[in-house]
Amino acid sequence: MNQLPQIIRRAFRIATSGRSGAVHLALPLEVVTEDFTESTREIYCESDCQSYPAFRTRGSRKILEAAAKLLIDAKKPLIIAGGGAKHSQAQKEISELSQILMAPVVTTISGQGIMPDNELLALGVTGDNGFHPHAHQAVKEGDVLLYIGCKMGSVSTIKWTLPSRESEQTIIQIEYPRYFDTF
Repeated sequence: MNQLPQIIRRAFRIATSGRSGAVHLALPLEVVTEDFTESTREIYCESDCQSYPAFRTRGSRKILEAAAKLLIDAKKPLIIAGGGAKHSQAQKEISELSQILMAPVVTTISGQGIMPDNELLALGVTGDNGFHPHAHQAVKEGDVLLYIGCKMGSVSTIKWTLPSRESEQTIIQIEYPRYFDTF
C-alpha cells in the first residue's frame, strides 16, 4: 500500500512517454479496500508527465548527421508529416526545417493541419484519404523524402505504391520513439 504513490506516478510516466496509450493498474483487493494511511500529497503526477509527450527521444548523433547531409544535399527534398508529428507537437520544428531546406510539406490525413494550408510550402494531404493530386506529384518527384511521424502504412502510401519501389528516392523515416529507422 505504501508504494501506491510511486506506482501512480510511474503509470503517468509510462502513459506520456514513448508511444502514447492507456496504462492499466491491477491492484490487489486488500490495497483497494485498505485504508490509505499515507499523506494524499504523495499521490500526484510529475509536472513533466501532465501532457504528451513528456520526454522527447533523440536519435544518435551519427545517424542524425547522416540524415542532415542527405537533406542538405537533396535537389528536391520533401517532408511528409503524419499524426505522430502532430502528437509530438512538432509543428514549429517542421515549419522551420521546411523553410531552411525550402522543402515542401505534405501530410497524411492524421497529420493534416500540422502546417497551415496557406503557407507557401504546404502542399496538402497525400495518401488514400483526402489526397491532393499536387501532394502525390511531390511525393513522386522528391529525391529525398523525410517521413516524420508516419508509419508508411497502406493508406499513406496508397497501398504501398507511393513512393514507387522502383524509384531511386532516398527515404528517411522518423518514427517516435525510434527516430531514424531506415535510409
